[in-house]
This record gives sequence, C-alpha cells and structure tokens, in this order.
Amino acid sequence: MPDRYVVFHGHFYQPPRINPYLGIILRQDSAYPFHDWNEKIFIECYQPNTGARILNDAGFTIDLVNTFEYISFDFAPSVLNWLKENHFYTFQEIVNADKRAIERIGAGGAIACAYSHTILPLSDQFLRTIDIMWGLKDFEMNFSRKPDAIWLPETAVNEIVIDHLIEFGLKFVLLVPSQIQSAKLHDLKKEIDLSSGNIDPRYCYLIKRPKGEIKAFVAHGVLSHDFSFRNLLMDSKISADRIEEAFSPQTHHDQIISIMTDGETFGHHQPFAERGLGHLLKYELPKRGIKVVNFSYLAEKFTPAWEIKVKDGREGEGTAWSCFHGLGSWKEDC
Repeated sequence: MPDRYVVFHGHFYQPPRINPYLGIILRQDSAYPFHDWNEKIFIECYQPNTGARILNDAGFTIDLVNTFEYISFDFAPSVLNWLKENHFYTFQEIVNADKRAIERIGAGGAIACAYSHTILPLSDQFLRTIDIMWGLKDFEMNFSRKPDAIWLPETAVNEIVIDHLIEFGLKFVLLVPSQIQSAKLHDLKKEIDLSSGNIDPRYCYLIKRPKGEIKAFVAHGVLSHDFSFRNLLMDSKISADRIEEAFSPQTHHDQIISIMTDGETFGHHQPFAERGLGHLLKYELPKRGIKVVNFSYLAEKFTPAWEIKVKDGREGEGTAWSCFHGLGSWKEDC
C-alpha cells in the first residue's frame, strides 16, 4: 500500500510595530482590550498553539497539543524575536516543538523566513542576498540548527530567487500551483504546459538550474483556500474527510497533500481553530492511516520523477501566491 502524507504549513508573520524613536510598541486602540496587535494575536494564536485543548464530549480537557510539533512552520524574525523578548516561555515551546519533531520523525518542522519580509524578486541582488542570508542566520540563532528551506514572502519567486536558494544550499522551496509553468519527466525533452495551474500537487518535484537543483512542494490550492477561509478546522472529522478525498485511490505511488496558509489562521482569523488542528493532526488523521509529517521529512524521503519550471511573470519578475497578475500588488497598485 502506498503511503499518504499530510503537511500543514503555517506562515507566521507580524510587521515590526516598534516606534523607531522610542524603541517600544505604543498602545494601539484598534487592538483593545489588548495593548497592541502583537499581544492580541499572541493571546489568540501563538500561545494557544503551544497547548491546544483537546476536549471530550462532556467539554473536559483531555489533552494539550503543541501544534508546532506536528506542522511545518516559519516565523518572520520580526515576530519570533518579539516573542523571545516578551514571551520567552512560548518562544521556548515553539523551539522545543521543532526538537520534538526531530525526535518523533527525524526532521524538524521549522524553516527560515526572509529577514525583512520583502518581495524578493523585486529587490536588487545585494538586498535579496542579505534578506535571505540574515533570515537563515536568524533561524540558526533561534533554533540551533541550519534550516532546510526558507519561506519566500507571498511565495514570490522567479528563476533568480531559485538560483539564490540553490547557492545557499537549501533543500526545497514551497510554491503554489499558479506559479508553475511546465513539467517534464527526467531526461525527456517534451514538456507539459501547466500554466493554467493544473499541476498535480500530490508529489514532490525538482527544479533544475545551471547552478544546481532544488526540490519543490506545491500547495493543494483548493484545500489551502478552504482551510484558510471556510473554517474547516471547526470540525476535525470534516477536515479529515476533505483531506482523505483529495488523495487518488488509483495510484501506486506515495502521495502528499500540502496545505499552506497564514499561521494566524489557527486561532486569530478563526477563533479556536488551533483545537481542531491539534485534534486533526494528532488523532483524526493518524486514525485513518494518514501520516502527519513536515517538508524536511519528505525532502529526504522522495526522489522526484518530474522536473518543473517556475513562471517568469511579467518581464521575468516572477509570481506570488496572492496576485493574479504576478507581482502587480507590490508594484502597480494592482
């Protein structure tokens, strides 16, 4: 029987809120009753995900699940270092979750994030290199290991960015279906056009460049959207049904379902979603024989049979997960 794998990736990001003149975060009335939005989202999301309550039918807590142990995740340095300074216990629980994932499946779930969260294809070469390098170094400082990958803000990518990732020795990149131009089997010249977003996201792919190669995982577009915006985590059984339906029963190959979303979905955008996530990943999916892992685990396990090319976008600028026109949202007031 082929194996079925699920990876949830949460991208956790908050912009720097420190007043540059005073060195502190001023009170933000829109975050009332909390002092500021960092504190509000901390209470609603970051802290609860280190101990998501699992309730029985009588409403009693029967388990506390650190969801960071079971997901793939990245934290922008602006929020992770804020946590480190202001809520060290939660910061430490996030770091420890990465270590427990290594103990459980041999691979940590944490990956790095570009340091200043800029749209990397629009940066010049010097700033792009610094943004990646500082993101990797910040990760090493906090997690005490080298990362296997780095989150590209808005998944914004072009071939130049891919070359940078290869130069830094990273193992994989995370993309969405609309960013893939074509695919072909190894050693064959014939390419299949995938520009309409029709790539099969259930497999690991390879991107080859003159400077080397890097593996790629592609989000399941429909499920990523629905988990982000349709409150699926309110019922872990319905969530598991949707995931199980996404696997093909007709293949003899191992399959991957990759769900990528803003990490703040788990408790902030969707109140108490961390509870559904915790039950789904620790209990409901394993009960169905579906393995909950992370991308570093899969990068070691899979040898891709297909090579893909990323879209160039307008004038070679690349594409992102949240703009239909490529990078127009950050350049053209799209």
